[in-house]
Amino acid sequence: MIYANTYGVPIVAGAGNGSGSPVYYPAAYSSTYSNVIAVSATDHNDQIASYSNAGPQVNVAAPGGWGSYYDGSYRYNGPLNQGQNIFSTTPNYPFLYQTYYGIDVDTTYGYLGGTSMATPHVNGVAALILSLNPNLTAADVRTIIEQTADDKGTPGRDDYYGYGRVNCYRALRYTLEHYGGTLSGNVVLREHLTIPSSVTLNISPGTNLQLQNDAALTIYGTLNAQGTASQRIVIDGQNLSGWTTPMIFVLQAGGASIAYADLKNAKYQLVARTSGSISVDNCSFTNFGGSGNVAVEVDQNEGVPNGMGNAAITNNAITGTAKSGYGIYLWNVVPASLNVTGNSIQDCYAAIESHV
Repeated sequence: MIYANTYGVPIVAGAGNGSGSPVYYPAAYSSTYSNVIAVSATDHNDQIASYSNAGPQVNVAAPGGWGSYYDGSYRYNGPLNQGQNIFSTTPNYPFLYQTYYGIDVDTTYGYLGGTSMATPHVNGVAALILSLNPNLTAADVRTIIEQTADDKGTPGRDDYYGYGRVNCYRALRYTLEHYGGTLSGNVVLREHLTIPSSVTLNISPGTNLQLQNDAALTIYGTLNAQGTASQRIVIDGQNLSGWTTPMIFVLQAGGASIAYADLKNAKYQLVARTSGSISVDNCSFTNFGGSGNVAVEVDQNEGVPNGMGNAAITNNAITGTAKSGYGIYLWNVVPASLNVTGNSIQDCYAAIESHV
């Protein structure tokens, strides 16, 4: 335990199935080591499971299932608890829970209940957090999981649920908004994501980012979206409608560097009102058409009291709809360096409108 704590390795452990008796070790080490997360279990009704241990060492709860009952054999998926435990993989050879406890558990998949079934849920959340930001410490991971759990039982922390039942979505969002991280693969955002100052959001080459339900990215820190010629980034606004919520909104001292990305399906696709620097290179902008709509806007008219940094909008392909909307809109911009070159702009009301 000391070795794992020294090297920042998170340890997630079940509190035990003693029906309220003290938290078992190694979970009980959570009060001594900040890398240990002690997990109690909730049942199919999202209430503390009757078998779960409790105590001051419990950090969070997670789904562990109904548990078992005895009718000559211990039942994990019998008539009284059918479908109310955790369905999971099992060993492909006879093992204790099959040979000793009953006939419910197969050697492929099966239902089981207990804090040992609750613990993997928290393990998975911890792994996903670290996949977003591998630079986090084990203590950071525990804090994130605690701070984003859904409060259950007595308001605030209690000995049964700890800080609450684990919430994976909230944990990942909190990670990005407080510590930054990297998006990769296929990503769906259904709520606004705000990146504060001093925090960086990276988007990996080949990422497909879908913004649903009018979700958008607001950047006060740094956006670094660097695709490649062979692995372009896709950012799809899913017909984001409001002009007050651009798909990507860079504000105050925020900065953005976007390359080899395809932005589409939003009325306002990239709006920068920032004293930071903006670089947009080898990107495409499509399906933003409509009166007053904009693919790229750099605006120093409001919210930029200290002047703007460098702005480079280069080598992009911008395609409007039925000669409506603006390709590039520059408003009151006096940047330290303005480079708008090599862009192909077509089918817009105005390719470039400048009020510099």
